[in-house]
Amino acid sequence: MVKAELPGIEPGDVELTVQDKTIVLRGERRLAETVQNGAYHRRERGEGRFRRVVRLPGPTEGEPQARFRDGVLTVTLPKASEARPRRVTVHSE
Repeated sequence: MVKAELPGIEPGDVELTVQDKTIVLRGERRLAETVQNGAYHRRERGEGRFRRVVRLPGPTEGEPQARFRDGVLTVTLPKASEARPRRVTVHSE
């Protein structure tokens, strides 16, 4: 599971790509409000394009699920069956 906080961004402004062991998250934050005849003292959110690359610890299989709620993007990727730990029975001789 991968979570990304994206406050002030609409789901349609996010592009998500999964390839091999990598997730690429791209988007653009546009500020809706502007200050007329003044300047910001402090702004917590930047504007412009962004790109994040997340390396996954192992291979995945199946279709990833992506949900966007309250400014948080949650991506769930099923782990590949060959990457899952397997229990091995130890026999005595």
